[in-house]
Amino acid sequence: MTELFPLSLLLKTGQQFLISLFFLLLIVIIIKWKEVGIEKYITSSAIRGFLQLLILSTVLIYIFTIQIGVFVFLFLLPMIWFSARTAAGRLQMVAGIYKTQLLSQSVAIFLVMGIAVLLQIIPMTPEFVIPIGGMVAGNSMNISYLAVNRTVSEVKIQDKRIESALALGATPSEILSKFGIIRNAIEASITPNVNNLRTLGIVAIPGLMSGMIIGGVNPIVAGFYQVLIFFLIISGGLISALITLKYSVIEMFDKDNLRLNLIEPPETDE
Repeated sequence: MTELFPLSLLLKTGQQFLISLFFLLLIVIIIKWKEVGIEKYITSSAIRGFLQLLILSTVLIYIFTIQIGVFVFLFLLPMIWFSARTAAGRLQMVAGIYKTQLLSQSVAIFLVMGIAVLLQIIPMTPEFVIPIGGMVAGNSMNISYLAVNRTVSEVKIQDKRIESALALGATPSEILSKFGIIRNAIEASITPNVNNLRTLGIVAIPGLMSGMIIGGVNPIVAGFYQVLIFFLIISGGLISALITLKYSVIEMFDKDNLRLNLIEPPETDE
């Protein structure tokens, strides 16, 4: 037990954490000064994030001490569930989006991570599969969300044109492809990650590479893993976005009545 939770290290880390709260205080002061009005939200988010990471870290300490082979992939399921739920919560205008997100992210994450392990790019150990899988899950959530959100926005802008095309017998997939909506959605969803990939090592040293270097890993090895992460993130995000868009398009259109089938958010009282 003392090896898993070394007292001296925990005390030193706790002291450093308390000192780091200065920056949280600074954030709250600036937000309060500019009367943005979200200081309570930021504070509660910081507390929630810390507690979640503390719980996760405690669980990972025990997981890392056992050899569980292929069953390590099961630990990705809670991440997939939560990321699908989060993305679906912001895309409620599309019917059935939660099931679609759950399917697309499950396929994307397990496929990408499975190939990486089979090709022996990363070892099948909890220390690698769980953190890297979590990064892929989080970014797949963002990429698929951006793709669907952009598609919905463009569909709303071109609704009359789209409904006219539906009346002439075109299928939803043909319409979105011909009007360039799917292409624009895919481009918009992966552009932030592609920009980060393009500026690696010049604009900033990304989080994974920084953490590995701080942990004493050779910078060249750390650089390799950072580029690998971006490859996994973008490929996983693309797979997730394509699957999500494929099934979301079906729900977005009511072919029988030749009209769009987007759910309007409920009106709120002033």
